[in-house]
Amino acid sequence: MNLLIKSVLFLTLFTSTAHANVADHPLLSKYENASVMRSSFVDYSTISIPIGKMGEKDSPQNNTLSLTGDITRHTYSVEQTSSLKVFKNYHDALSQSGFSFVYQCELASCGSVQQLHELAGKVSLQETLYDYDKNPYYMVVKRTGDKGTIYIAIMVVSNLTNTWVFQNVIEEKALQLGLVSVNTKYLAQPPKVMPVNPISDIEREKDHKLISRYPNAVIRNTSKVDYSTLTLPISSFSGSSPYQYKKISIIGDVTKHSYSIENTSSLKVFKNYQNAIQKAGFNKAYQCELLGCGTADHLAVMAEEISLEYSIYDYEHDPYYLVYKKSAEDGDVYLAVLIISNRQHTWVLQSIVEEEALESDLVEVNSDLLNQQLEQRGKALLYGVYFDTNKSIVKPESKPSMDAVAGLLNTRKALSLYVVGHTDDSGLLNHNTQLSEQRAQAVVKQLVEKYKIESSRLIAVGVGPYAPESTNISDKGKKLNRRVELVQRLR
Repeated sequence: MNLLIKSVLFLTLFTSTAHANVADHPLLSKYENASVMRSSFVDYSTISIPIGKMGEKDSPQNNTLSLTGDITRHTYSVEQTSSLKVFKNYHDALSQSGFSFVYQCELASCGSVQQLHELAGKVSLQETLYDYDKNPYYMVVKRTGDKGTIYIAIMVVSNLTNTWVFQNVIEEKALQLGLVSVNTKYLAQPPKVMPVNPISDIEREKDHKLISRYPNAVIRNTSKVDYSTLTLPISSFSGSSPYQYKKISIIGDVTKHSYSIENTSSLKVFKNYQNAIQKAGFNKAYQCELLGCGTADHLAVMAEEISLEYSIYDYEHDPYYLVYKKSAEDGDVYLAVLIISNRQHTWVLQSIVEEEALESDLVEVNSDLLNQQLEQRGKALLYGVYFDTNKSIVKPESKPSMDAVAGLLNTRKALSLYVVGHTDDSGLLNHNTQLSEQRAQAVVKQLVEKYKIESSRLIAVGVGPYAPESTNISDKGKKLNRRVELVQRLR
């Protein structure tokens, strides 16, 4: 008999011993020269230990013993030793230490290869037996002592060269309670109110004036494009890619925002948006929640239209999507919001479209008319030069107006001009002043580089909102104030 195994068994069962080797259970030593492959300990859990042959597919059997207590599991490897020798040493040590045998099997009596794999799945920490499915031995024993009833389940298998030992020690005990306390005073406290960080004037100007951002939301991206098209899904998806779904295309001023919110669920954000939009009298065009919004691929299709993000990454959880509409004096207003989460942060992808007819009468492309305005007023108003919001790059659709200015300068070779940029009064003063000058410089640059006008004939100036053409209270007035003027220079 293995004296080391025997002595450790006796001492641990009836006394309280310290761990001599943290890798081994103090009740049962490992086989001589065995190495630990894996181990685990769980305080007070339940495990099902087989006490009979595992069932085949065609004749399932469920002979198991459900045990609850502290569970310690080890997988050992013993090189160049037969499974028989290892098993007999464990068997002898447990038998002489007073353990009674609940169940055991040897070799063919343990079942087929399939049944061995099923058995190992119950008592092993290994993912698979690989080729360790030969010469199997298995036993379940128990004994009651001062520490209570202890069960040990051991399976020994071989690949004909080396041996694996799957060892399970289950120490039944009463459940220790009182480890969790409840503070009933908390129930009398008022509901917790989320702290709201004030938004600076600079940040507030970045939001659309129609709807405020969610508290503590941070802008990731924003854009505004005058008179563009936005296509919005307004139904569930069907078929495979490309998917089939209903959609609407809206023409108007399109403003997009992407916000990020920490430690707030997409549900709470959605409910707040829904409440605010409905209170404002908007009518629902389409709405979906959670699984009703479809798969991650479907969410990507939604986000592609209304989002400024390159990808929704792993923000594909707990989605909410809504499209609402309201009639206004200048045309319908559409609000589309996709709210998605990665379970830690929430993204709000928001698009607002303000429908309106194209104000084509603002665009003058006649060089004779520009000349007439210069002679009568000393300046000519140029509304057909377009820029994206907060940008100073002349857009391609400005070509008719740029052609007209170049035609005027080529007709009047002695004419020199101040090219003056103007903005409305939205936003910060310094920003608007700089932006108006940058836009004026962009017009001059294109006249010089593309139309070959002498640079000495042109001076760019930006005056921001200082010289409005109309009121800044209405959107129509603001459009008139966002312009470029040509002012005649005397020298």
